[in-house]
Amino acid sequence: MFTDPLTLFDQTIDNLETLAAVLADELDERMYTVEPERFGAVAYRAAHRQISLLLPALRAARTAQEESTRAVSRTACINCE
Repeated sequence: MFTDPLTLFDQTIDNLETLAAVLADELDERMYTVEPERFGAVAYRAAHRQISLLLPALRAARTAQEESTRAVSRTACINCE
């Protein structure tokens, strides 16, 4: 099954943004527990931090892919075999 790279970038970015929001909500909820570190807050915080670092890189790669796709489509000969 082939997925268009731009579509894959968009889906991945959307999913990671959703996951980052869920992790942020969970971290916020855990701030009110007696022992927040005991219930996975450390792992959630680490995952949230990594996603926050990854998202800008994915957005930049998506932009580069989009520009590359445009450049190829401009040079492609529609009537050529």
